[in-house]
Amino acid sequence: MHRANVGTRETSKRITFARALVGVVPPLLATLLAACQGDTLYDSGPKDMPGPAIAVVAPTPGIVVAPGKTFRLQVQASDSLGISSLQVDFSGAATGTVRRDYTPAQDFVAIDTVVTVPPGATGQVKVEATARNRAGVVARAGNVAVTVGTDQVPPAVTLLVDSMPARMELTDSVRVRVRAVENPGGAGVALISATVLQVTSTGQIIQRIQPTIAVLDTATIRVSFAAPARADSLPADRYFEIYGFAQDSAGNCAAATPAGNSLPCRKLSLDGEDLTIAEPRATALPTKVVAGRSFGLESGSVIADMYPDTLRGRLYIANYGQSRIDVLDLRAQQLLPIKVLAGAHPWGLATNITDDTLIVANSGGTNISRIALDGNLTEVTQDRIRTQTADFFAVKYDLRDTVLSTGVRDTIFVINITLEDFSDRPQFIAQDSHRRLVYSTLPTPGATLGTIRVLEKQPGWAEAESRLAVLPNAPDTLLPTFEKPEEFGLVNIDSLRAIDHPIDATNRIPIVRIYDHVPGFPERVIVGYGGFGEALAQLRAQGSDWHITDFDKRLLSFSDTSFVAASGNRRFVAFGEGAAPNGRIVIWDADSVTFSNGIRMIDLVGNTGENLRSVDLSSNGDLGVARGLRGAYYFTRDLRLQGSRELPATPVGGSGAVLDRRSYDMPAYGPYPGYDPSRLSYVATDKNTIKIYDTVHFAERGEIAIRDNVVGPLRVSLPLRGCSGSNCPIAKLYGATGNGTLVVVDVLPSDIKQ
Repeated sequence: MHRANVGTRETSKRITFARALVGVVPPLLATLLAACQGDTLYDSGPKDMPGPAIAVVAPTPGIVVAPGKTFRLQVQASDSLGISSLQVDFSGAATGTVRRDYTPAQDFVAIDTVVTVPPGATGQVKVEATARNRAGVVARAGNVAVTVGTDQVPPAVTLLVDSMPARMELTDSVRVRVRAVENPGGAGVALISATVLQVTSTGQIIQRIQPTIAVLDTATIRVSFAAPARADSLPADRYFEIYGFAQDSAGNCAAATPAGNSLPCRKLSLDGEDLTIAEPRATALPTKVVAGRSFGLESGSVIADMYPDTLRGRLYIANYGQSRIDVLDLRAQQLLPIKVLAGAHPWGLATNITDDTLIVANSGGTNISRIALDGNLTEVTQDRIRTQTADFFAVKYDLRDTVLSTGVRDTIFVINITLEDFSDRPQFIAQDSHRRLVYSTLPTPGATLGTIRVLEKQPGWAEAESRLAVLPNAPDTLLPTFEKPEEFGLVNIDSLRAIDHPIDATNRIPIVRIYDHVPGFPERVIVGYGGFGEALAQLRAQGSDWHITDFDKRLLSFSDTSFVAASGNRRFVAFGEGAAPNGRIVIWDADSVTFSNGIRMIDLVGNTGENLRSVDLSSNGDLGVARGLRGAYYFTRDLRLQGSRELPATPVGGSGAVLDRRSYDMPAYGPYPGYDPSRLSYVATDKNTIKIYDTVHFAERGEIAIRDNVVGPLRVSLPLRGCSGSNCPIAKLYGATGNGTLVVVDVLPSDIKQ
């Protein structure tokens, strides 16, 4: 046995053999062997037979291990003849032997363990390894020394920060993860921490998190920090420095920033407190702290409508995606665990006139749910209302030259009837002051036009009766004279058919049979028969509520989506036609049981071809606001434009415009008072803000910055009771911001420009 010296023939053979083994020996071992440079010893067997390839992978030369700590011991050996034994001996400050015998012999073997240095030990630990192959050839590696002494190497620290959002609410948080790895044989991680500084002119600290972790080789913490709750006015620009640091038991410290790896620690004194940061300092991360608090529903949720209930401190949410009603507790500021079931795909929400029942328009069917608000928030299923079908009969009454049975040429009347169907699925809904339900219907692929319906149940009726609303711009014509060609529509009947009969001198007009039912009693079928005028007169005498209207069904139908908003006194209900250029706005008067003169949006907004996004009415219905793609438009009950605010046109965001719930009268044209919340309106924009406009001069009175754009309904309510002080909310706003998320915003007096 001899030691292989650098430059000898044997060394050359050994290195050549190590390179030849690259294909069968793990790459790490082959690399180590190629760099041994005389550190491997072996006993020769037959001439020129190489010994096993062996290497000490760990510990690495020069490491320092603290007394009482451990270091890793890792040795690998390989031989094409097979390794029969592998042994590691360590001596000095720590002594011992680790041996492995292999039967049968194996091509590649390893020992991977740890060695504990006794407490109080000093000096060095020397490591040597011996491998024997199946032919009895022995190879040695070693002369690796571990120094036992004081740990002077700090842990390796990394910091991972979730991307700083451009906007943060006061309750939002940013997650920070700090990881520390101690060097092999080090004193162990004793402390791991994160420090967050709010960078101001004085470098003010807003939060410090410093949990103590048990002594470990590797430690990780996950912490988060929120925006400063003491921000007096919003929005507020904020800049944060974030650090992670760790310290081992020997006092070695390392820090990290979001931009890099371990750095030397630095002490920073702020307000008499010593803080640990990195050297150099981290780059400040900017964000804007904004108003509002957002709440996310579960995945797959879609918010179709919301209804605030300040009496009970709740917000009811029509979760179209989950086919249920979710409830937000406004006082506790948390979603309640209850899931209130209604019908399929609930859309529009309203309360009844006594405010003790939530009315739900189930757009996935043809029915309306009623949910009792006092008690367990459960639908009274036996009180579910079934909406009724509404057909439109387009009638052409024409003259035709023909030859009678007598052979005489004469002119007769002929009739052509076309049945047109509308969607019966309720969409948005309200209850008027006379307890009628007025609602829009949702167009479907099979019934592409929606309508406005009026549903009521008079005393003594067996069931509620739903009627198709006939708009003033689809005028109620006089009863046809049937003396000239005419076109008209007939609604609110059940069916209509023409009766074929011989054409002779006594039968020169068509005969029809019209079926209907007595309002409120769908089982009481009534029939009119004869000439058209005669049949209609018979039906009217039996109580039918048929209606003659314009021949063009599009004049009494709405496109998707038709918005609904009731005045505070419930006398008036506004309908706005969405998803159509120059959408119409009409207003229902519950006292006169009529609709206002229908007017196209083009007349309100000055020929801009607007698309409606929402509509709202004041408390007494004298003033309304409509949100289009390009701005907000304010109108009186007779649909006269009073003012407008233009906003940048956008295909998304800025969906809502609402009037303060205290807005009772049409504002007088006089000086604007210093502060009057009843003269305010709120308009969502696509710039992550809600604009505040007055309804007298239509001047901007403020702008509230929020985190996300309002892309769905925007609602407003009075503030909850119980607040006292000069900066209590004057109103609460609720906006759907997409992906099943909503934001609740308190409007404060400080938000209003005087």
